[in-house]
Amino acid sequence: MKRDIISTPWSDLPISKEEGENLRRNIRKNPLKYSLCDVRIRMGLFRTEEEEMERREKIRKKKLP
Repeated sequence: MKRDIISTPWSDLPISKEEGENLRRNIRKNPLKYSLCDVRIRMGLFRTEEEEMERREKIRKKKLP
């Protein structure tokens, strides 16, 4: 399944681990193609769905002060 990542808002971008690796590789090969999309995507600083769930679980386990 191919999605239009360039015009997708950052908050609406669920990415699987495989898609994330392919996207990061593609961004490095074709940086001009991604020049108009969100800056986090352009720099490869996005999280896959799995990474986001791990981050959320880690935050939930922290004790509040």
